[in-house]
Amino acid sequence: MKRPVLIAVLCLCASLVVMFVGFHDTQGSSPVKTHTIALLTQEDTGSFLLQLRYGAEAAASEAKDKLTMVTLNRNDPAGQITELQTDGIAAILLYAGDDALVAAVTKACAADDVPLALLDRTAPETPCAASDDVLMGRLAAGQAQFLSATRILFLTGKDTAAGQRLQGAKDALGKTLAASINWIDWADAPSLPNDVRILLDQNAAVIALTGEATLAAVHLREQGLLGVDNPIIGIDANPEDVTLLEQGLAAALVLPAPYTMGYRGCALAIAALEGGSVTSVMVEPRLITLSNLYSARNVSIAFPLLQ
Repeated sequence: MKRPVLIAVLCLCASLVVMFVGFHDTQGSSPVKTHTIALLTQEDTGSFLLQLRYGAEAAASEAKDKLTMVTLNRNDPAGQITELQTDGIAAILLYAGDDALVAAVTKACAADDVPLALLDRTAPETPCAASDDVLMGRLAAGQAQFLSATRILFLTGKDTAAGQRLQGAKDALGKTLAASINWIDWADAPSLPNDVRILLDQNAAVIALTGEATLAAVHLREQGLLGVDNPIIGIDANPEDVTLLEQGLAAALVLPAPYTMGYRGCALAIAALEGGSVTSVMVEPRLITLSNLYSARNVSIAFPLLQ
């Protein structure tokens, strides 16, 4: 056989061997298993939820998993978890503010052995990705000190998050604080109590520990009950955040980072599905003022729809 013909035959045989081996290797290899993770929400609108979703979707995409949005069934959360598992949902991310609903979903996931991660809240013995509330309080207190305030009016709340923020602020202020008042009944008060009025006469700063309290403080300013020498430092997100800063109604805002919460929370669920170690994470909030509002670092927090 002539040499060129021999070479051609050998090349053909080699090609057939490669095709045969490659075909059988492909058929025999195990496909990568894709999980579907549900972001279970008590509400279905809002820029905060949108950022949680974007972050969770990014983490799921990196792991070649899928994320789906599901509205929480308030009447039968346990039954819903069972149905979701039957439909192929492998893990749950829960974003809800109702304590009873969170407890019901947590119990149902444990009963059905479905990995669960909480977003923007903490609960005993349940993995979570939540904003660091103690640090939120410390950042607010630091800004009050920067503004030379030695007296603080705290507009407090009755939930755990508000309590942790208050403790963080007071720990940060320490002995530098001349006087402070915790005003918890601000939502129902027809007028300023005397002790609050006296404190505000002393050029006190106002630290509002919740989003609702921040708006209440702004309302007091609009009524003329807070003066320009009573700067408002708000904690937590509101749709009006940018307006409050641009119009000078708030001196500063301490805002959570929902995109990071969604990303880290989904990563916790994925780690649980893969049998890895799962440890809750506290996500760092941001102190935002008019001077840094438009910085590249803060634009995704202050303008979440532009993410």
